[in-house]
Amino acid sequence: MSGRHYVVTWAQNATLVHQGFLKALHAYSEFKKAELLVLAGRYRNPTSIWTDADRGHDWYDPSIAPHLVRAPRQLSRSLIVHGGVHIQPTAERPLTGWEAYAGSASAIFGHAKIQMTTVPRAYRLPRIFITTGACTVPNYTDSKAGKKGQRHHVLGACAVRVEEDGTYHIRPIYAEGDGSFQDLESYYTPDGVTEAPRPLAAVLGDWHAAKQTEQSIQDAVDFLSRIKPRALVLHDVLDFATQSHHEKARWWVKRPRDVSQELRQVVGHIRDLAFWVDDLYVVGSNHDRHLDRWLEKFPSEDPPNCEIWIKLWSLYYGGDRGSALARFCRHVGVPGNVHFVAGESLSIGSYECSYHGDRGVNGSRGSLTQYAKLGSKVIVGHSHGPGILGGATQVGVSAPLGSFSYRKGAPDPSLNTHGLIYENGKRTLITVLPGGRF
Repeated sequence: MSGRHYVVTWAQNATLVHQGFLKALHAYSEFKKAELLVLAGRYRNPTSIWTDADRGHDWYDPSIAPHLVRAPRQLSRSLIVHGGVHIQPTAERPLTGWEAYAGSASAIFGHAKIQMTTVPRAYRLPRIFITTGACTVPNYTDSKAGKKGQRHHVLGACAVRVEEDGTYHIRPIYAEGDGSFQDLESYYTPDGVTEAPRPLAAVLGDWHAAKQTEQSIQDAVDFLSRIKPRALVLHDVLDFATQSHHEKARWWVKRPRDVSQELRQVVGHIRDLAFWVDDLYVVGSNHDRHLDRWLEKFPSEDPPNCEIWIKLWSLYYGGDRGSALARFCRHVGVPGNVHFVAGESLSIGSYECSYHGDRGVNGSRGSLTQYAKLGSKVIVGHSHGPGILGGATQVGVSAPLGSFSYRKGAPDPSLNTHGLIYENGKRTLITVLPGGRF
């Protein structure tokens, strides 16, 4: 709990505050010794002339008056809370168009919904842009925009911790109907603070076993040992650096050549990670499917890998019709709590977790925008850049940043970010910084 703590939310003008949530926020503030910041917002066109009639609505619930923020507030040298910026609460994508305005710093904007994205910047970790959610009750006009705004209204906030060196940690908070919410190991209610139940699941950022280092693996283990999720979801557990078209096209990149060795490395990682959870789910992903693509052509010019090629096909014709990766893992042996998911539903709480994120509608490439239109809650991986849009959530990557040759030489939105599904049906995203800090 070292460093400075903040919890940031948004309030609509001329609207009552959700008192249960406000009490839970005060419990959080007292427990964390955090400063509560409430960004003042308006449900009006912020470019219109503020008439005398409108001024009658320029008031805020007295219970939040001591915490109102109406001007920018710098929490760290590279993190700014943008008070005084009024984004229409009915905006579907409230973060659109603010990249240049925010400069080189990460940005927190007040809004009635929670959206998160990462924005690349040159030769540094990307900027995090996030909106807060609201502490006021829904209050919208009876219009198309108003109905859509009410549908996506979130009782929520943004938790922030700034370390002594200026490093910052940001994660969204989603509250329940009575205002209670979970943040990591603690559960905050209008009546105080209790120990939170174990999360239903952790969805790790794309794994990419061949890219892992001792430090990155230790960071993941430290995360799991502290959070103690019941289940674990893995994306892109196989990198397939040995034969992937991403790597083979780059002849100058030094890479391992032994497919069998890389597959056994994956099995070792799965075994180690399965120790920490009740159930581990391996979601069929595009890098995993690179192995299936490789099997389509006999490696006649690659003798060392002919034996594993034949073995994988023999397992297929022996009756195991799962993915090539699943066939190998089951053949070598993985714990009984390991499950391979490909083409079937994986529902954890209220979230569909079976989609990797690379495949979109009607054969198109997947995107967070497409998944947000499904009308259901989903958590995906794939892009390495974490994000939240509506009911869709995207995790980042677990392997070290900068270890992907096909991403080098250009600004990158990637972060080591994992998702959590809490028992109360809410989710969050947690970014792990170098050294395992979160």
